[in-house]
Amino acid sequence: MSARASLLLLPLVCFGALAAEPAPPGSLDELLGQVRAIRSEQAKQDRERERRFLAEEGLQRQRLQEVRAALEAERRRGADLQKAFENNKRRRTEAESRLRERSGGLEELIGVARQVAGEAKAIFEDSLISTQIAGRAEAMDRLVQSKGMPPIDALEDLWFALQQEMTESGKVVTYDANVIEGDGSEQQRRVTRIGTFNAVTGGRFLQYSAETGQLQELARQPASRYQRLAADLESASGSTAPMVIDP
Repeated sequence: MSARASLLLLPLVCFGALAAEPAPPGSLDELLGQVRAIRSEQAKQDRERERRFLAEEGLQRQRLQEVRAALEAERRRGADLQKAFENNKRRRTEAESRLRERSGGLEELIGVARQVAGEAKAIFEDSLISTQIAGRAEAMDRLVQSKGMPPIDALEDLWFALQQEMTESGKVVTYDANVIEGDGSEQQRRVTRIGTFNAVTGGRFLQYSAETGQLQELARQPASRYQRLAADLESASGSTAPMVIDP
């Protein structure tokens, strides 16, 4: 083979690495055709790679835009949440300030209610009315011992009990009650109570013991004329009757 032919065969060897064992060309035209086909295939592959690259680049650009849009939306949302947080914080501070102001007055009111309940308890324990209406001192004690804000019904009970004491203190009423007689025995008697001053039964004067919560006959009764007044009061049918009291 001539030197010219050897030089022409060299590209065939190099291009052979790009193709899958092409058949040896029979002529220079065939060699040229193979080279052209290889270049065409290579150009096709390059275009396909370029197309995929551009498509991927467009997809990545779209994803980047979406991420940026989402980031911007989150930034706006974060700014809105921060603003809402600051507003809520401000409103909470204002609400706590109002609560402290109102709580001060409320605590003072609660203190006064407990003080009045304590005073009312002492009154009820020594009141003749408690021989007719029991349980009032215990109700006041529950209010005195309560913790925190007393329930509304407890405050209403306090108001009612005080009003009841004032109302009953101006009445003359008759009711059944246990009485400890002079010999120490306990009997149920028909008792007439004159306000918060006196209680009598059978013309005999009674005294109220706050320690026992019971009525008992006075060991030393007033003069007989006063006992007759007591007996007349118990049997009186009119709207008025004379009676003595020990204020």
